[in-house]
Amino acid sequence: MSKRSRGGILMINHNCYNCTTCENRLCIAKIPLFEELSKTEQQEIFDGALHFDCEQGITIVNEGDKANYILILREGKVKLNRFDLDGKEYILDIKVKKDLVGDEYLLKNTNFNYNVETIEASKFCKISTKVLFDKAKKNPDFSEKMIINLASELQESNNKLLLMMETNALFRIVGFLLRQNRKVANGEIILSLDDLAGLINLRKETVSRKIKLLEKQGCLKRIGHKKIKILDSDKLEDILTSY
Repeated sequence: MSKRSRGGILMINHNCYNCTTCENRLCIAKIPLFEELSKTEQQEIFDGALHFDCEQGITIVNEGDKANYILILREGKVKLNRFDLDGKEYILDIKVKKDLVGDEYLLKNTNFNYNVETIEASKFCKISTKVLFDKAKKNPDFSEKMIINLASELQESNNKLLLMMETNALFRIVGFLLRQNRKVANGEIILSLDDLAGLINLRKETVSRKIKLLEKQGCLKRIGHKKIKILDSDKLEDILTSY
């Protein structure tokens, strides 16, 4: 295994079966898109993969970069964002462990329309889309799985758009928290109020008031400044159905 550092990014070249950061398993074995492939097929995909670690606050994708690869987030958390002409940041999404970044571009010859920045120290696997398409040509089942994955991404984007169209602030906050809660194992959403407000396009003061209300109702608990613990997801679901 060899390592080299570049601007807060630690480049790691290794064979995945010997990767201690992946707990002696191929990274993709944990990802739904790849989990049904044989170990041999998984290894073939990873023959050209690049593995790297990043410190917090590093931009690893810039808007306009060629979208000819996908990223597997093995550990950590990143935000997808854009900036307007005045420099105001708009957070489009938060990605966590086991999420893919860039998979929505698999069937397009285009560029990223967002930046990707690490919110905390993170670990990635970068896979060329050419490698994926070569595998899809040889394996119809994998090709079908790619299409299903893209359809799921589209549905998720539509659901988020519908949520953003909701005028009720509490409904919007609860809907987003439930969406994030389904991505984590322990009910702990690592997110500051600033990031939450940016993600759902609400004022921080509004988000703060509604979060305090949900705390009083026993739905969740704030832990420090950057963590929200979901205590009762059923109560949150009831809030959604009551509107």
